[in-house]
Amino acid sequence: MLVLFAIGAGYLLLSTEIVLDPWSATDTVHSRTLPQLYGILLCLAVMVYALRLPRAGSTNEGASGQPAVRLRPLLAFTVLIIVFIMSLYWLNLWLAVAGLLLCGLYICGERRWPVLSTISVTASLLGYLAIEQLLQMSIPIS
Repeated sequence: MLVLFAIGAGYLLLSTEIVLDPWSATDTVHSRTLPQLYGILLCLAVMVYALRLPRAGSTNEGASGQPAVRLRPLLAFTVLIIVFIMSLYWLNLWLAVAGLLLCGLYICGERRWPVLSTISVTASLLGYLAIEQLLQMSIPIS
């Protein structure tokens, strides 16, 4: 739990280092807004999960072992996002997105390989066609 909170806090700290354009520095919503929102939401989600109270009228019997079962996919997604961010430097963005989707669907419980491969390849291909071909935008990785 502490590791996830540290990742959220670190992400929030790193998001403050995003350099703003002079024309957007005074805007309410700018390039730091979404990363800061993600960091805050991750920290809040971890705190709510750690501090959640049992519901009124319910007993806490049989609750041992449940947090570990629910925590496993959350940790798997955390590792997956870290691997995705690191793979952006070695792979093309669209290959990394395809891998992220494939592994994310697998973590969510989808086990049929035709479905996994079709969704991940199609979404990446449509993203590539829409962003880089139709809109003619390139996404640089520096």
